Amino acid sequence: MLQSRRGFIGVAAATAASLALPNPLLAATGPRSRLPWLSGVCSWDVPTFEGWRKRRLDLLITFTTYDNLYQFYRPGRSVTLLGKYLDRPERLVVSLPMFPRTGGPFPAKDSSQWAGIAKGNFDDSWRTQISYLRGITSKNDIIFRPGWEWGGGGSFPWVIHDPGQAENYKTSYRRYVKIIKEYFPSSKIDWTSSRVPQADAHIDAFYPGGDVIDYIGHHHYDRDPASRTKAQFNANAQEKGKAGPEGIQAWLDYCKSKRKPMSLPEWGLWSTDKAGGGDNPAFIQYMYNFLKKNRNSIAYEAYFNMNGVAQHTLGPDSSGKYVNPKASAVYKRLFGAF
Repeated sequence: MLQSRRGFIGVAAATAASLALPNPLLAATGPRSRLPWLSGVCSWDVPTFEGWRKRRLDLLITFTTYDNLYQFYRPGRSVTLLGKYLDRPERLVVSLPMFPRTGGPFPAKDSSQWAGIAKGNFDDSWRTQISYLRGITSKNDIIFRPGWEWGGGGSFPWVIHDPGQAENYKTSYRRYVKIIKEYFPSSKIDWTSSRVPQADAHIDAFYPGGDVIDYIGHHHYDRDPASRTKAQFNANAQEKGKAGPEGIQAWLDYCKSKRKPMSLPEWGLWSTDKAGGGDNPAFIQYMYNFLKKNRNSIAYEAYFNMNGVAQHTLGPDSSGKYVNPKASAVYKRLFGAF
């Protein structure tokens, strides 16, 4: 979310889990960070974060505003996180809204709207949006996250729960990706869910297809429950629900069953309520261990270094104070320069 946070797998996935998928991003570009995987951040102050951790970043997670059609049609305006970092050297990961919050379809409230969208009645708006972005950047290697957290976890217009509209959702998503590719043919597509998809059917019902998806994304925060011990982290990692994977290992197994690398566009501490682990250095260590072990199956990871509903922040603020000093020290030791 912008500036603030918040038994299916079976034999086939178990077999797929043993496969080591090559990381095409790593092979194509090499890491600026010199870590064994591509490492990024979401932050309003990238230079400070990069300077503090003393290791270059490979990617930046960015957002744009979409409160109305004017904003929706102009992604990358200077007042947005995307616009702020449009000319940075890192590869951009663009969280791309499928619809505006007002002035357009809102199928999260009326799922029957997916039928018209699937027939193409929003194509012109998507083309206006993407052509604007094409006009303000020469970058061709963008990773797009169209309609992120599609399965719930936020109040996004594109959230889809209704299995009766699954085919229309998939057709709509594919139409959107086709338009993105018209203007950014070298881009990659990341189909990103929240940690716990809230759909009324298994996520497979909503999977748009391996031919239009490059990565499957998973948001992972230290909450519900927190991982304060290795046993807790391992147990949480295996969690599954009626809609499919919830824990980080379950998501990785699902990605492998689809032969897609997993991305972690948002991960971080959760420090403001009882559901979260607070200033939990153990969580940072366990995430590092997971990334290191599974580096050949991870497309990229990015720490969500934002405040808001939860205090995720690592490193010092503008006054030199630390919100999470213990976790910050462990992150800097593991993810910083050796």
